[in-house]
Amino acid sequence: MRTPPTETIAISRADETTTDGRRAVGTPATVGTVRALVEPCAYDRLDTAGRRTITHGCNLYHRGGLPFGILVGDLLTVRGQTMRVTQPPEVWQRGDTGIGVKIHAEEGEDQ
Repeated sequence: MRTPPTETIAISRADETTTDGRRAVGTPATVGTVRALVEPCAYDRLDTAGRRTITHGCNLYHRGGLPFGILVGDLLTVRGQTMRVTQPPEVWQRGDTGIGVKIHAEEGEDQ
């Protein structure tokens, strides 16, 4: 069986501080890179006002464990686009067998 090609994904994280009750986000610094399969996707959602919103993003599938922690809010560079991790990483499995980690990231919204 042929192994699908993986892509190198850069992960960066910005430090957040609170000054006088206001959140300040610093400049993102690179945390590291991972090799993953990339699945582009789009989500069609309705908000509470009834507006239709299309969100673009991707699911990343990394075999095995991650070499470092990935948090919600981290920035990923995927195929030249910057995306934000919007959900905690979850186990990627087939049946009862864990294969690796699934990471979901979104790039933006069209209305």
